[in-house]
Amino acid sequence: MKQKTIALIGCGALAHIFARNLLRLMPGTYRIVGVFGRTPLHAESFAETLSCRRCRDLSELIALKPDYCVEFAGGGAVREYAESVLKAGISFVAASSGALADDALKAKLEKAAEEAGSKLYIPCGAVGGFDLMQIYALRGGAKVEIGNRKAPRSLEGAPGLKGRVLSQEKEEVVFSGGVKEAIAGFPKNVNVAVATSLATAAPDARVTITSVPGLRENIHSVRLSNGLMHAELTIASNPDPANPKSSTSAAWSVVALFKNMASPVVYW
Repeated sequence: MKQKTIALIGCGALAHIFARNLLRLMPGTYRIVGVFGRTPLHAESFAETLSCRRCRDLSELIALKPDYCVEFAGGGAVREYAESVLKAGISFVAASSGALADDALKAKLEKAAEEAGSKLYIPCGAVGGFDLMQIYALRGGAKVEIGNRKAPRSLEGAPGLKGRVLSQEKEEVVFSGGVKEAIAGFPKNVNVAVATSLATAAPDARVTITSVPGLRENIHSVRLSNGLMHAELTIASNPDPANPKSSTSAAWSVVALFKNMASPVVYW
């Protein structure tokens, strides 16, 4: 297989986990050619670690003509950069899939990818089970319920809390409602809910977010049902120590995506 090239948008903890382990596990298969980040000092240091180019803006990243661009910089980066990347014929991996709760944005990115021959990849992140979820989507009429259980620290500062300080002693439900409202109120916490909604073609998926004092893991549960099947998935993953709002498994899911794309045997 010809070596493929990757550029990164974002140089935080998840980007470090992804880059370090991708190159360790698949040496010679992929090469990281550039990184673009909001903080020049961090981006410069990251670029030096990877022996790649630090891009000062998106046009410089696109000029590198990577095969893939991987985003680990938040929903704003997906909204701001994904269309231009896809239009340039570069496939885009959106780790911050919550941005795609915006139907107009999703449609615009789909059109850009189709016209340019690129692809928009939505990794499973911290939840998994996308193979099963797509089976439910094909059957149609899937009923989807998503539960997120997180420590108060990982939820603090979310717009949906409206400045409220969460209890450090008792468990409390901080949100219950639709997936679009969930990502608007908790943009750094429920990317998995949006990704699950997309994978199951269930825009009316229901989301519950619970604050659990003392919880050391992020716990995601998904309940799926339709006329043929019923499934329940529960996955617990460690939050990133540097960013408790994110699970380290989100970075690993992108490593697994690239491994699958490069492998002669594909597990779907």
